[in-house]
Formats: sequence, C-alpha cells, structure tokens
Amino acid sequence: MNPTPRFLAVGSFLLFCTLVPGSEPPASDPIEQLLKHYASEVAQGVGKDRTPHFVFWEQQFRIALEPGVGGPAYRLRALDELGALQAALDMREAARKTYRRMETEAEKAGNLFAIHTALENQFARSQHDDFEARSKLAERYVGAVERLLMDGVLLTNEAGRNAVLGRYAETLYITGRMYQEEGLARKAAKKADDRATADATADTLLARAENLLQLAFDVGEFGTIASESRLFHLAKTQSGSGKRDKAAESYGKLLAMDQTRFSTVWLGELRIDELFPKDSPEHRAALARLLEDFDRGGTVDEVALQLKLQLGESYRKAKEYEASNGWVNKVVGCFTQPAYNAAALSVLIHNYEDLNQQDLARELQRELIGRYPDTGYAQRAKRQLDQAEKAEKMLREQRSYLESLKKHAATAGTRATGGYGFLILAVNLTVFMVLGGLYVRRRGRHPPP
Repeated sequence: MNPTPRFLAVGSFLLFCTLVPGSEPPASDPIEQLLKHYASEVAQGVGKDRTPHFVFWEQQFRIALEPGVGGPAYRLRALDELGALQAALDMREAARKTYRRMETEAEKAGNLFAIHTALENQFARSQHDDFEARSKLAERYVGAVERLLMDGVLLTNEAGRNAVLGRYAETLYITGRMYQEEGLARKAAKKADDRATADATADTLLARAENLLQLAFDVGEFGTIASESRLFHLAKTQSGSGKRDKAAESYGKLLAMDQTRFSTVWLGELRIDELFPKDSPEHRAALARLLEDFDRGGTVDEVALQLKLQLGESYRKAKEYEASNGWVNKVVGCFTQPAYNAAALSVLIHNYEDLNQQDLARELQRELIGRYPDTGYAQRAKRQLDQAEKAEKMLREQRSYLESLKKHAATAGTRATGGYGFLILAVNLTVFMVLGGLYVRRRGRHPPP
C-alpha cells in the first residue's frame, strides 16, 4: 500500500458516499468541515517537505475523532486519512490501531466498502507478523470482499460493479500470493523435524493459493492487476504443488495471450520444464524447437541467449559435444554481461578437451583470458593454461632426457648395464606417464557467477 495520505490521491470517500445508501451526513458535520479544509490545503500544495504538514494533520484528525463526533461516513473517511498519515510518518502500530478502529466503526455503520478498506490497510501493514496471525487476517480480508460481492445494491450500477469486482480480484490475488510464497518457502526448506508433516502443510497452503489465484484470474479484466500476472502466479503455484499438467496448461494459456509482461521464449521454456524431465532427450528436443521458432522471428532476447547456453550445457552433459558446440557458438560474444560470454567460452573449452582437440581448447582459453579478464572463468582458465604449459614443458624435457638416454645406450658399446639400465628406463617411462596426467581439467556445469 502507498503510505501517502489519501486526499493526495483523492478516492475512497466518493465510494463511501455514492455507493452506500443513507451514508450522507448533514452538511454541518464538524468532521466534514475538517476534511474540506484538509482537502483545500492539499490542493494548494504542501511543498517538498511534507512531514510538518503530515504531523499537523495527524494531530488534527486524532483530536477531532472523539467518540460520538461526526456522522459515520465522515468519521470513516477521517479514520482512513488518519491511518494513512500515521503510516506516512512511520507510525506503524498507531496506523494499525487506527485501521482496526475504522473496521469496528464500519461494522456498526454497515459500510462494507469501509470494512474492506480497513482490512486492506491492516493486511498491507502485517508483513512482519508471524504467518499464522497474518493468515487469519487474510481470511477476514477475503471474507470482507466476498460480503461486498454479495451485496446486490452495490452491483446495481456499472461504477459500483466495477469497483467491487476490481477489489475482489485484487484481494484474491494479494492473499493468494501470500499463501503461494509461504507454501513454496516451506517446500524448499532443507530442514524440518518432520518432513512429511512439513510437506503436507505446504501442500495445504499451495492448494489455498491455487484456489484464490484461479478465482482472481476467472474474474476477468477488473482491478489494477493484469490478468497475465494472475495467470503466471497460478501456473507457478500449480508447478510448486506438483500439478505439472495443469501448470503446463496455464503456461500455454499465457503463451496464447497478447501480452508483453513476460518473455514468450521464457514462458515456452517453463512449459517445457513441466512437460519433460530436465536434461532428457525430449526436453532438449523441445527446447531446440522453441529456440529455432523464436530465431525465425528475428527477435533478440537475452532470455533466448541464456536458454541456448543452457541447451549447450545440457548437450555437453549428454556427451554430445558437437551439438553442444553448435548451440554455444551461437551465443559467444552476444551477451551484454561478460560473465555469460565467459561461461559460453568455458563450455566450448571443455568440449574441445573432451574431443581431444587440445590446441583448440588452449586457443579458446587464451581468447577467454584476453576478452574477459575480470571474470572468474578467466582466472580459472589462466590457472589451467599455466598448468598445461608447465606440463607440456616438462614433457618436452622428459622426451629430451629419454632421447639422451637412448643415445648413451647406443654409444656405450658392449658394456653390460644389465638390469640397472632397464630400471632407469622403466623409472623414466613412469615419470613420463605421471607428468602426462597433469592435464587435469575441471568439468561440469558452469553457471554465470
């Protein structure tokens, strides 16, 4: 919620007075006069430093709101404004108390919009509460908007209907996200005294999230939260619950929507992740088709570049080095971040090493060091290159030494060296083999740091 006092973005008072029959207080209402004065001052501008203005009006509203003073609708409007002022002044607990008071008075007045507004603000300021307390508040928040939805009077005109449905969609989305985040966090927790119980609790939370997000999406284009955002988080929740078929279906619906909020190639990958096991031949084939179709559109997308690198790494894991090189070569030098370009070169280096094309591998290591010297990949490549060059130097020296031994043996005539000469040769050959093993190569996936 925006902590800026509400008259700085005039709004909810009109709903209270135009949509709730019988809510109009008499013109001589003292709190009405205070609200008019406040609105007039805000309209004239409060300057860059709003704090003195907020402090003054927080005191004025707090003093004016004595029990029994003013009509219900204006009291509710003033309480809403007082809570917003307190929030703007970082008086968090005072703001929460004000909105609880607003909820109580709204219940007495039967003002459903004010009840929902009070709970909306209480929920927005409950982020630091423990989850059990917050979930109870969330259910009251949802209950309030459901009461709004069932009020036939509020739905008799278009403005009222749009306002109610907008609040309904937003409330379900906001609370659904809360359950989603908690459920996914509990699923991901590495430690739990009782893993089975923890998983069951997480599944219950995700089921509640799925229900709320599904309803929020089904409402349609009402409220300020885009339909694609509702559908995306529904799919994410279904995935977290292990409902892969449903998640794939939801991602498919997202792909069919005319939207620009989410990368289509990323959504395509998420759908593929639900349909096939990661790094399986089917997953690689589906991802390759997705990227080939995307490339035909001629669009440059950082996500597509990352997916090509990911696909190249997957082919490398499968020891399909040529296929891996084909995808990785498409992205070398194309990323805006040096670390990703260095990661791509690193994959190529390891592929060429496994293809026993050491000269190409060493050449790419030098290229990596020269082009992306500040990356961790370059530092690793430099160490490996230094080790390889030292090993090659030692091998050359060993070969030279063996050659000298051979020449010595040839010129030694008939002098019997016996088993001792054979032992020298065997020892040197053993050293030769050990030094050859110094070509130690680090392998595996190299995600950008």
